[in-house]
Amino acid sequence: MDHIEITCMLAKDKKIPDASEIVIALLADLGFDTFEETNDAVKGYTSDEDFDSEGLVELIKEYPELITSIDTRRIKEENWN
Repeated sequence: MDHIEITCMLAKDKKIPDASEIVIALLADLGFDTFEETNDAVKGYTSDEDFDSEGLVELIKEYPELITSIDTRRIKEENWN
């Protein structure tokens, strides 16, 4: 099963100190189950089957004060054996 990785670039607004935690909660509501935080971004991972592209577009529209852009990447399944 393939997975989807998204990278949400966070807005640099000092008025929202917990922006990454808020974005993680919003992504979890869209079915993302694994996260990675950096200073200026949040990465989220979900299965290809659970990926809600329309929900992601709505997230950007609803929260421009949190997210400046989103990049999406498909991760092909690999057999590690």
